[in-house]
Amino acid sequence: MNRQHEHQSSGWRQRTPLLTWILLGGALLCGAGRAQACSNDNNVEWNYLFSDQGPMFDSNPEPTATTSVTVKLRTCKADITSANVKYYDTADSAFRRVSMVWVANDPTGTFDYWSGTVPASSSEKYYRFQIKDGTATAWLNAGGITSAEPSLGDFFIIPGFKTPDWMKNGVMYQIFPDRFYDGNTSNDVANGQYTYAGCATEKHAWGTSVTPNISGCRTEVFFGGDLAGIDQKLGYIKQTLGADIIYLNPIFNSPTNHKYDTQDYYTVDPAFGTGVVMGKLGFIFNCRGDYYTLEPGEANALAPGKRPRSTLQSTLVMKDGQPHMVLGTPGADQQVLLTMQTLLNMIEFGMNVQQAIEAPKWLTRAFPASPFPHTMYPGDLSVESRVPEAVRKQLLARGHKLRVTGAWSDGSLAAIVIDLKTGVLNAGTDPRTEAYAWAW
Repeated sequence: MNRQHEHQSSGWRQRTPLLTWILLGGALLCGAGRAQACSNDNNVEWNYLFSDQGPMFDSNPEPTATTSVTVKLRTCKADITSANVKYYDTADSAFRRVSMVWVANDPTGTFDYWSGTVPASSSEKYYRFQIKDGTATAWLNAGGITSAEPSLGDFFIIPGFKTPDWMKNGVMYQIFPDRFYDGNTSNDVANGQYTYAGCATEKHAWGTSVTPNISGCRTEVFFGGDLAGIDQKLGYIKQTLGADIIYLNPIFNSPTNHKYDTQDYYTVDPAFGTGVVMGKLGFIFNCRGDYYTLEPGEANALAPGKRPRSTLQSTLVMKDGQPHMVLGTPGADQQVLLTMQTLLNMIEFGMNVQQAIEAPKWLTRAFPASPFPHTMYPGDLSVESRVPEAVRKQLLARGHKLRVTGAWSDGSLAAIVIDLKTGVLNAGTDPRTEAYAWAW
């Protein structure tokens, strides 16, 4: 009986094609390799780790201040012993940990899913995953996987963030303007029009090669595409391509064809147009083009003939009909706050210009931010640590959600004050940044 069985098996082996044995052997070896790799062996299998901020791994991409966020992590099945969510809370500048729990396998039996819940609050948070297999540790954040704890590239939770309704389910089409369509040949870049980084500009005919005539000069090859061309092809973009959102490569003044090395954010490149708002496109050509909102009913909603809010506010103070002070500071919404405090320090509290700039400052995000996505944090207030403890306690007692920042961390302001009696100019600069007041 045994010999008969052995003979039949031998016959089956002889009739089986060699390829079948190769495939079967490979499958067994791969299966054994995966089973061996994914186990509690003090070695985290990096190739299986994954998370992102899509709905499969983030329970609430648009959280409110009262909704918690559950985040998930994918690992190799049965590979790790524990995992944590480590997050930085901007409310108190502290790190916290949330222990994760195993929740499920995927349908193929290849992966495990772990989850952890970050408590609700109004503050922004930045998180990363700590993954352990015995004595081995790996870290995962938006920047990738590392063996040492990362300091940059974390995932984030932003309460109050909302994707605009017009963008949800939209079809976005990205355009490299120079390579899209030449709608106005009069603004085309000519051969040898200028030289940049040792490369002279080259005008190539539409449909010809993008390869430069001079090796290494790809960024100076121009075809003539412009904003007028985009305007003329809107019907094609919407009806033929089916897109309803256009995303443009940079269009501001730059010597290259891609414009990613923009030199002037206030000027549309001459090869693309005149700088005037394109009628049907509705572009606002400055670096604060996202300060408006398209949500109907909002105070800063975009509308015909209406000027959107802007934080640009270089300040000239007049006294008795004569220029008395000029002030300026970068920093989006904080510009107005810092300028106001500096003015009050001089006008109401009698400080000289340098004292007024150096005095402890405060900032707030308790109103919708000018830049998209216009996030706000009701009750938010930050003060430099030089603000006296007694004052901080009073602010907390009044209901402010107080954040204490570094002693010299909030702002970067410069000012000049003219003494109207003597004509002497007094300048002040901010020690919070590298700045100087020079006179000659």
